[in-house]
Amino acid sequence: MNILGTEVSLKHKAFEIYLAGCIAPHCPGCHNPESWDFSAGTALTPTALKKLIASIEDAGELVKNIWIMGGEPLHQQKNELMKLLKSLEKTGKDVWLFTRYQIEDVDPDILEKLNFIKCGAYMQDKASDKYTCRGIPLASTNQYIVALWEI
Repeated sequence: MNILGTEVSLKHKAFEIYLAGCIAPHCPGCHNPESWDFSAGTALTPTALKKLIASIEDAGELVKNIWIMGGEPLHQQKNELMKLLKSLEKTGKDVWLFTRYQIEDVDPDILEKLNFIKCGAYMQDKASDKYTCRGIPLASTNQYIVALWEI
């Protein structure tokens, strides 16, 4: 699994992790087509994972949430994604996963490691720059966020 990059959103108190790779068919109008290539970015080696966790911990109270985005996180090898999720769980931050899939299509083992999940593919005909769910701006009105403790 490769990491394309990370950034911190102070507005959402989120540490954003962008994973490389997305299997076609891609969402028409995708805002991040450079994320489709699985070989882009940097390999998430054990050393890189330790540095990633250290960066999150160093952010302290500035970061409450960890957002896993892509590409498509659910197109990663399950064992690699689970390793990342287990490490992130230990930070004590809320772990979010942003996917194009519906919640019923997500592996229960993965759901168990998350606090929130954003579901739904980007749809150009439902695009909106004013649509939010749980205070988070979403790109199209078919998308939704689920707090996993509520289900």
